[in-house]
Amino acid sequence: MAAKGKNWYDTLLWVEEVIKSCKTPLQGVAAKKLVKLYFAKYEKENVGMNLTIYYQLMEKLDNIKYEKI
Repeated sequence: MAAKGKNWYDTLLWVEEVIKSCKTPLQGVAAKKLVKLYFAKYEKENVGMNLTIYYQLMEKLDNIKYEKI
């Protein structure tokens, strides 16, 4: 699974797909790291990222019902 493009929006959609595919808590931890890296990358490039996107992604991660524990 990979982002379809290199712009911030395509990458955002890919990160959301990764979050939706998490089935274990360990995958959730990896997805949280991915969200942090995503935000850090585009914040450095001054794309105009705001904290709203970051918090929305983290909220999605916090609300995952894992199939396996």
